[in-house]
Amino acid sequence: MIIELLFKLLFGIIDLIIGLIPSFDISIDLGWIGGLSAVFKYINVFVDVGVLLMIISVVIIRDNFIFLKNILMAIVRKIPFIN
Repeated sequence: MIIELLFKLLFGIIDLIIGLIPSFDISIDLGWIGGLSAVFKYINVFVDVGVLLMIISVVIIRDNFIFLKNILMAIVRKIPFIN
């Protein structure tokens, strides 16, 4: 139950961050990229793009965890009276 709660919290935070990104409807003709846009529309039919974004964000967070931990530890070391 605790693991399920932690995963729901993690996915909720990621969903909140993704939800803060504004959506702009802009149509620009870029040639072959228009075909790529159609491919993404077809992908959205089979798999929810929000789920793909969550999976990608979890992979990025996992891959960069050590880097973020080192930054946090550097900040903590700069605080006086904390070892």
